[in-house]
Amino acid sequence: MDEGGTKVNLALSAEKKERLAQRNILLFVIGKFISLSGASIYSFVIGLYILKVTGLGTSFALALVCASLPRILFGPIAGTIADKVNRKMIIIVSEVTSGLLMVFILIYGHYFGLPLVLLYLSEAILAITSTFFSVTASSTLASMAGEHNIQKAGSLNQSASSLAGIVGPLIAGILYAFLPIDLIVLLTAITFF
Repeated sequence: MDEGGTKVNLALSAEKKERLAQRNILLFVIGKFISLSGASIYSFVIGLYILKVTGLGTSFALALVCASLPRILFGPIAGTIADKVNRKMIIIVSEVTSGLLMVFILIYGHYFGLPLVLLYLSEAILAITSTFFSVTASSTLASMAGEHNIQKAGSLNQSASSLAGIVGPLIAGILYAFLPIDLIVLLTAITFF
């Protein structure tokens, strides 16, 4: 009887672990979606703001380059570092840095205005922190999922990243039409904390 009870307890324990793993994966992917959406919203809004301020398509294009080029350059580096350093720490530092960057932009903009150089620099820094976050989160998810959930976790992870890239600019356009830039930056900061 005791042996049968142990088998039932092990089965329940395995089932419980499976549900917990699935819940953790879902929460993690939702968090990743929110964070990447925030970065996408900021990048798009800043591009629109620069276009409005300068009236130049080249200034807008430079904002896009500042938001894209660091992702290309730092992607491989982020992957290497994620394999060698505490992943949890990388995720936390990336998110806190992104949030603090938004708070800095908000405060600086309130007191001194938003010079173009600062906006371009913020685009690049946010692209770097988002790259480290995204790459590290993706590698962490694989270890969280286990063998049974790896495909599901991978597809959810990719869907979250892709959806953030689509939804972010849509939300940014709507927010930019109705809200001042400082409020949008504040909302973006919230997505990192």
